[in-house]
Amino acid sequence: MPQSLQADSVATEEFGLLAGGGWAQAWSLWADSAQQVLAQADFVRLNTQCRPALGIPYAIDTTTTVDPATVRVDWHRAGATGSNTLLYQGGKWRFVPDAGSLADYRLGVDQLVQQRRAAGACH
Repeated sequence: MPQSLQADSVATEEFGLLAGGGWAQAWSLWADSAQQVLAQADFVRLNTQCRPALGIPYAIDTTTTVDPATVRVDWHRAGATGSNTLLYQGGKWRFVPDAGSLADYRLGVDQLVQQRRAAGACH
């Protein structure tokens, strides 16, 4: 039986990697369905070509068990807030980027980098 505390630990690891620039390692914690949206090399390229702000930690505010294999974490980072889901797959908790991020990833790296640069979101 999966333990939701382990899901919280995976979320903490994911957010630490994202805040620190560990793109390849962060992607490796994703759920299978998310990994199919964007390849690891493309996730690394995206965040290398248009680097998000680094060194700003994420803080998990609440962890909610949705069902035995699904946990939702609510977080904040500087002025941003959000929620992400973790799924228990293949004996491990796996991170799912939010729906907006997944939709952005479907645009492809080149288009997404162009959009983020135009919005001044690259550091």
